[in-house]
Amino acid sequence: MKLSMVITAGGQSSRMGSRKDQLSFRGKCLLDLLIDRFKSISSELIIVANEPVVMFEPMIKVIEDVECFKGKGPLAGLYSGMTEAVNDYIGLIACDMPFASAELVQFMAAKMEEEQLDAVVPSFQNRLHPLLAVYHRRIAEKIEQLLKEDQRSIKALLAEIHYKKISPDELPDSISREIASILFNMNTPEDYHMAKMMMQKKGDEHELCDHDGTNQH
Repeated sequence: MKLSMVITAGGQSSRMGSRKDQLSFRGKCLLDLLIDRFKSISSELIIVANEPVVMFEPMIKVIEDVECFKGKGPLAGLYSGMTEAVNDYIGLIACDMPFASAELVQFMAAKMEEEQLDAVVPSFQNRLHPLLAVYHRRIAEKIEQLLKEDQRSIKALLAEIHYKKISPDELPDSISREIASILFNMNTPEDYHMAKMMMQKKGDEHELCDHDGTNQH
């Protein structure tokens, strides 16, 4: 099974006061950190960004939201990535999750293929995390219809499709013990400061955030 990764880079964040994808961690911007982490598990990487992003790697596509849905949030980003993807299995990551795990995405994609699901979404402390999840391209028309009806919530999509939520006790130990940090997302400067402290405490980012067996330098 081949996997396409869609990273929704967004743009200027009013609460953060700057672009989240350009926040620095250990000398790298967050977008580059996520690219390094996920390119080893995917045959293509698609960055959905409505502000300029420069990439020089041929496997990476940089696109904007489909024009008629521009500015309609992560659901529009997922749809726009799906329209460009060459694979049926689409991993989605919001570019505000510095500890997002490649191993978790691989696990969810395998579960989705095994059970013929439309999506697999992690659940933690009774909360779904649909912005670090795996979706099948066959739901693109359903997403398009929701966006045309101005329904922008990914949770509205989940109500319409056959998906499975994965709780920590269903995950391998290497993932479940890190799930709180894996699903941590940043909205404010305080969150960013906390993320930097977490990364410092964890030490080497490859060893403690990814566990995918590849070098992250």
